[in-house]
Amino acid sequence: MQPEEFVDLFRKYLKSRGLHITQTRERIAWEAFQIPGHFDVPTLWAKFQGGQIAPATIYRTLELLSQAGLVRKLLFHERACYEASLGRPHHEHLICTRCGQVLEFSDGALEQRLAEIVEAHQFRPQSHQVIVSGLCSSCQKP
Repeated sequence: MQPEEFVDLFRKYLKSRGLHITQTRERIAWEAFQIPGHFDVPTLWAKFQGGQIAPATIYRTLELLSQAGLVRKLLFHERACYEASLGRPHHEHLICTRCGQVLEFSDGALEQRLAEIVEAHQFRPQSHQVIVSGLCSSCQKP
């Protein structure tokens, strides 16, 4: 998906909710989509040189992007991180608590087991994330 399409979907989301479509929101969405992999607010804020956009505005816009299903909000080491989710298959994360490396994985059996669990509890899931914290193979070496 191209950045223009991503921003257009965000515009449609904002319009459907009666929210303002601003150039600032569009710029934040554009930049968020340009970052490969995971990012946090300071990383995104650094793209706007000279403090043109306040971090609070970025947080609020990322929340809207998350509600729209365009980015996925994750908690890595007790801090919010984000990743563009549109056009990417669902996946889970392994996070090294020493070096900070993030490994992504998909597992059909795990997804099936989670589906069985929610069904057994008559629970209607809206989303899920599995984050396993520990030491990567490099950090396990003495």
